[in-house]
Amino acid sequence: TFSVTTYYSSTDDTLVATGSGGSITASPSTITVSSVAASSTVVQATGVTYTITFTPKNNLPSNGVIRVGVPLAITANLSAINSTSCTAGTTVLATVNCGSTTNSTLSLINFTIPSGATVGTSFSVQVQSIFTNPISTEPVSSFTIETFSSGGFLIDRVLSGISIAMATPAPFTNIALTRSNLTNNGVGSYTFRLNQVSTLASGSKLLITFPNEVVAQSSYSCTDLSSITTTCSFNGQVLTANIPSSATSSNFGVVVTSVLNPPSLQPSSKFSFSSQTPTGSLYSKTINNISVTNTQASSFPILTGAFSAKMLGTANNLTLTFTPTTPITGWLLATLADSFTVSTLACISYTGTCSASGKVLNISGNFNTGSNSITISGLTSPNSPPSDFTSIVSYDASGYVIDSNTNTIIFSPACTLPCRTCVTDLVTCTSCYNNSAISSSAYYLSSSNSCLVNCPTGYFADSTNLDAPPVALPAILVRGPYPIAPAVLLLQH
Repeated sequence: TFSVTTYYSSTDDTLVATGSGGSITASPSTITVSSVAASSTVVQATGVTYTITFTPKNNLPSNGVIRVGVPLAITANLSAINSTSCTAGTTVLATVNCGSTTNSTLSLINFTIPSGATVGTSFSVQVQSIFTNPISTEPVSSFTIETFSSGGFLIDRVLSGISIAMATPAPFTNIALTRSNLTNNGVGSYTFRLNQVSTLASGSKLLITFPNEVVAQSSYSCTDLSSITTTCSFNGQVLTANIPSSATSSNFGVVVTSVLNPPSLQPSSKFSFSSQTPTGSLYSKTINNISVTNTQASSFPILTGAFSAKMLGTANNLTLTFTPTTPITGWLLATLADSFTVSTLACISYTGTCSASGKVLNISGNFNTGSNSITISGLTSPNSPPSDFTSIVSYDASGYVIDSNTNTIIFSPACTLPCRTCVTDLVTCTSCYNNSAISSSAYYLSSSNSCLVNCPTGYFADSTNLDAPPVALPAILVRGPYPIAPAVLLLQH
């Protein structure tokens, strides 16, 4: 309150009148230099210390108060403030008394400064270990700073422009991936299920970076974990999927259909994940987290084996014709059935590398996804129709299996025993085996197109039948008046 006194004149100090009234309220000065720092800038980190630094525009008297407002996006456990929580000072922060309250937008913390603060000197206040960081990397503003006299009168203030942003998204608390198909090059659905600490706002998105070995097909689609269709799209290997508003931070994700598995049993490169706010800031991010490993080799889409001689106990070549599911970057392993006898296996007229070890042939070369053919020599067919198979397995450059067929190629003689050669019905013989290890029916009776153990009455063995192939074959029986002899007889004229 102002006091007013009037006098008679400048030379006569006779009191004329006196009175009081009126007042003036000064506006606080604006603090122009201020900043805020956190001991951790990880989203949703707990037990964080915040330090606010500013330069006063006016002196802060002894026992003056500095009031700091902290945005409610930063959770403050005000009940945890105690006698050692608050510090303040210029070059050294000393413990000071502090108290707290809240309003609709801020947590307010009052620091009582016994020594005051000097104009133009940088001053800091700090509250230790009571804060939980914001839910995303989106900038949070504004902190406020106000200074008061010990009597509570406002001196300096700044109410806007002080913000902080988290530098590091929180890691996901859990990530799980399940697949409907575990076969090399198989197509199936991939189900991603995630948990995070931060609450999801409506309009949030999930981003998943697929490894190069895992490729969504053009027919892909997405549903949420409740099998409700959701919007999603790929940009290169990055999937962006809308998170439905019904999802919770403890259980959300996406199911992606028509995804092509890696080409071999080699573990894939790793997936990366992030979740975004509606404005594009990050809640959580985890890179290089999980990979997928197939458990089942694929089969060659086309695989045939053709033997040059479909007779038992005979030297043979095997021609493999195959189409791989993916180009073979490593090698092909052909393992002959145990029933074969081998000398030295080799590849005929082949320009790649072909090496043998026993009944195993290691073949490397340029095998594309078209038709490929290799002919293997050095094998002899078994003496009886076998039940075992020749296996063909392809490998990538790291030695992991791509395609594998173990029950496709089996040797099957062209004719039913005891025929060595036959006509199309398989049992009408045109020649017989002259090898008792294969068949004891070594005598061919041309009149019945059959192979016999012994010559019947009225027949004798004859090795001069010109209809027989010009190789060492069993004797041919012809009708004649001569008795059957234990040795081969020639016809007499």
